[in-house]
Amino acid sequence: MKAAVVLLLSSLAAVLWGVLADMTSRTKPQNKIWVMALSSLSSFIVLTIAFAVLPAGPQQYAAIIAGAMLMTGSIGSVSAISIDVVHPGMRATAVAVGVLIGNLLGLGAGPLVSGMVSDKYGLAAALAVVPAFGLLATIAFALTVGLYKRDLAGIAGIVRKPIAFEAPAAA
Repeated sequence: MKAAVVLLLSSLAAVLWGVLADMTSRTKPQNKIWVMALSSLSSFIVLTIAFAVLPAGPQQYAAIIAGAMLMTGSIGSVSAISIDVVHPGMRATAVAVGVLIGNLLGLGAGPLVSGMVSDKYGLAAALAVVPAFGLLATIAFALTVGLYKRDLAGIAGIVRKPIAFEAPAAA
């Protein structure tokens, strides 16, 4: 039941992060990236405290919930950013590639790396170290701001509306 609560609350938080990214990027599109950086940095801090400092119990569970809610800040923004900088005819492909990469790195490599660290140093050590990937993500996000601005400028001349299809004429 506790895992279900974490999953549900983090899923709801993803929507709130998306709203925050949309609101803060209306005049500065690169703010979507800064929202993701805030998400990954804050989840790194909270989850490191949860697993490296707090003892098992209600405080740790609350910190795990908070960390899970904080880590979902990139879910909506990643797709929105790719849609912003990709030709309209390639948007679905771009989002699908983003999902593939996220799944390979997060759902594929994440458990593998966590398991390797756990096998060598124990589960407590693995849980304390794995949140550091949030810090790496923060750095990566910060490094992409300039690239995003460049890519936005590069696509500015391309029509950025979805292709409209006409309904077939009635017989």
